[in-house]
Amino acid sequence: MPPPGFKAGPIFDNFFIEAANCVDSASSGELAVVILGTCVSTETDRGQTSSTSLDTDHNPLGEGPAEETPAQHLLRALLASTALFYDALDQYCGRHVIIFGPKDVPSVLGDATGMRTIFYAAEGGVVASHARLVEETLGGEIKRVTLPYRYGFPGNHTPYVRTRLLTANTLYDFAKGKVVRFWPRGRIREVAPQRAADIVCERVTTALKRIAAGRRVSLSITADLDSRTMLALALQAGIPFDGYTYDRGDRTSVDCELASELARIAGIAHVVVPTPSVAPPDLKRVINRTTYYNHHHSVVQPMQDHFADTDALTVTANLLEIGRFFYKGQWYADNLPDNPRSMTDMALAAIPNSARKASILQELRSDRLMHEYFADFIRDSDFNAARGILDPRDQFYWEHRMSAWHGMILLERDFYADCFIPFNSRSIFEALLGVSEPDRKSATAFRIIIGRCAPQLLSTIPINPARQSREQRRPKHVSDVLNWLKVQAQRAGNALRASN
Repeated sequence: MPPPGFKAGPIFDNFFIEAANCVDSASSGELAVVILGTCVSTETDRGQTSSTSLDTDHNPLGEGPAEETPAQHLLRALLASTALFYDALDQYCGRHVIIFGPKDVPSVLGDATGMRTIFYAAEGGVVASHARLVEETLGGEIKRVTLPYRYGFPGNHTPYVRTRLLTANTLYDFAKGKVVRFWPRGRIREVAPQRAADIVCERVTTALKRIAAGRRVSLSITADLDSRTMLALALQAGIPFDGYTYDRGDRTSVDCELASELARIAGIAHVVVPTPSVAPPDLKRVINRTTYYNHHHSVVQPMQDHFADTDALTVTANLLEIGRFFYKGQWYADNLPDNPRSMTDMALAAIPNSARKASILQELRSDRLMHEYFADFIRDSDFNAARGILDPRDQFYWEHRMSAWHGMILLERDFYADCFIPFNSRSIFEALLGVSEPDRKSATAFRIIIGRCAPQLLSTIPINPARQSREQRRPKHVSDVLNWLKVQAQRAGNALRASN
C-alpha cells in the first residue's frame, strides 16, 4: 500500500510517488527511465540532448528528436550502452532522482551530489526519498541512535538504525540488493582556469535560460565568492530574477549588508527577510518528520511568506566549493580522509564543544560508532576506488559533506520553494577539478568568471569580509591555541593599562 498522499508512479511496479512530483518518463521494450524532479541539460547546442565530451562536438548517439525530453535522451543512451548512459547523465544538472534499467529490477541514482535525497533499507528491498519513509515502510519498531554531528551524520548511516543514505556517485541496484559506484569512470583531464571558466559559463547560463522560462527566479545572495559567481552568471544569462537574503541576526549581518549593495550594483530587486530564533511548534513537528537535521528550521515560515508564489524557483551557489579546495590546510594534508580514522577525526573536529557529551564513556562510544559508520561508508560506496583519480579531500567533501549535510538542508527548503543549483553537474565539477591545485586554492577560474560576466561585482565590495580581526577569532586547531592565548592576554593587559 502507498503512503497517504502518494499514488502509483509510471512503468515500475511497487513504485509510488507524491502527487506534486515533476515526472518525466520513457520506455522501450524491457528498459525504462523515469526522472523525478528537476533535470536540465547543460549542453549549449543540442536542446535537451548531451554529448560525451567537454572538448569535442562528437556525439556517438547522433542527433535526437528536436523536442526530446531528458528521459527520452537518457533512454536512447541506455539502449545504446550503459557507458553512454552514464556519459549522457554527466551532462545534466538540477535536483532529481532517476530510476532506470530493466522494468522488473531497476537501479536508482540521484543527481551529481545527492541533493534530492535517496535512502534505502540496510537489509535491502526498500528505497525512499526520506529516511522516515523507509522506516515506516519496513514496519515494526523504529530505533534511533543519538550521536553528536555537524556536517552530516557519520558515514552513510542515519539516526535510524535500519536506514542508510545513498551518497553521490553511487546507485542502488535492486537486482544485486547493494550499492554500486559508477563514477569516476576515468581520469580527470587537466584544464586551464580560462577553459574551466568557459565551460562553467556556457553550461550554467544554458541551464539557467532553460529553467527560467515562465517561472519566478529568486537568487540567494550572500557576501561569499560562490554567491557572487552565481550572481555574475545570472546576469550573463540575461534572465529576469530578483534576490533575497535571510536575516538571522548577528551571524548574517555582513551578508545582509553586502548582499543589498551587490543587488544595487547589479540592478536587481533584493529583499532581506527577517527570521525569528525558533520555528512555530506545529511547523517544527512536521519538519522533524521530514529531516533529522536542523539547519534553519526557524527560517522556513518567513521564507514561505516571502515565496507566496508556489512556482517560485530559488537559485543558490552551493556546491561550488567542490570546485575549489575546501580542505586545504596542512592538517588535512597530513590526515587524508581515505580511512575511517581520519574521517572520524574530521567529523569530531567540526563538532562544537557545546554539542559534545561530557561523559568520557559517551565520548568513547561516539568515537567508536563514528569509526564503524565511516568504515561502512568506505566499504559500501567503494570510496577508495577513486584513488589515483580524485584527491580524497575533494571526494570526501563532495560525497559525504554535500550528500549527508547539504542534501538534508534542502529537505527544509522544500517547505518554501523549489531549489535549483545549476552547478550540480559532473561535467562542471570535472572541469573545475581539472584546474591545478594552486589555481583552485586561489579560486582563479571563479574570478575569471566574475571578471568576464560582471566585473563591477569585484570592483568595490570585498568578498566575505571578516567581522573580527584574525587576533580576535578563536583558533580552530590545537597548534594555534598558545599563540591565541598570548594575543588575548596581551590585549587584556593593554585594555587594563588603558583603563588605568
